[in-house]
Amino acid sequence: MANRVPTKLYKFTSWAPILKQEGNGYVLKQATREALEAGYLYFSLPDDFDDPQDIQPRRELAGASSTIPSRQPQTFAGERQCANGMPDLRQEFNPSNHKEWRGAVEEEHKHSRMFCLAENWNNELMWALYGEDHRGICLSFDAKHPFFETSRPIRYSEVPMEPLAYCKSKVWAFQEEWRLVLPGPEPQKVPFPKETLQEIYLGYRFEESELEELKNVLVKGGYSVTLLQVRRIPQTFGFDTVKIGEVHPENALTP
Repeated sequence: MANRVPTKLYKFTSWAPILKQEGNGYVLKQATREALEAGYLYFSLPDDFDDPQDIQPRRELAGASSTIPSRQPQTFAGERQCANGMPDLRQEFNPSNHKEWRGAVEEEHKHSRMFCLAENWNNELMWALYGEDHRGICLSFDAKHPFFETSRPIRYSEVPMEPLAYCKSKVWAFQEEWRLVLPGPEPQKVPFPKETLQEIYLGYRFEESELEELKNVLVKGGYSVTLLQVRRIPQTFGFDTVKIGEVHPENALTP
């Protein structure tokens, strides 16, 4: 069955500087600002995810470690390609040889990069966990653009299912996640068509003092986007938005 591709897909992220590991220490990085200015999306390693079981092969399906490099394109290039490689994953692997199995898993992780998105902006848990406790922003992309045509929804299950790149435990179902997956160790920073970024939602705790900086970054980056402020709906647990303007390369803000 074909996937029902949403009209839009969303990326929750922080706006304030965050600590990033560099070598043996940590430095403050303005990751979102840097990505918007340079016009790239950061595709992460599975080992960087908050779910430690993400893309963990089942031992009985892991296959011999010698087959891992040859099946990376099938495993991680997308669901259609992955389906072609499934027979190779049926090889039995001896789980008692933990060192070899662990090495196979690590090799598999080294050969994938992923960009994770959500199906809805109005998700309180996503704002809390990935939107800097509602102080961050949510980027809204045109999911119908060809750039996102290989995106696939995550299937949530009690047990791992193939393809592993698009399966997670049911406890993560609140994320309503979609993924773009690339094979190979590079690139991590992937240029994207700037016209696909259409709106930016500001968390309801987003600091007003940060708005001018955000607008300047968008103007400098050459984006045309609508800015929406998230608000709490009185006497409910819900949220809505109010449009606060439009940013274009030629002017800072259009009311």
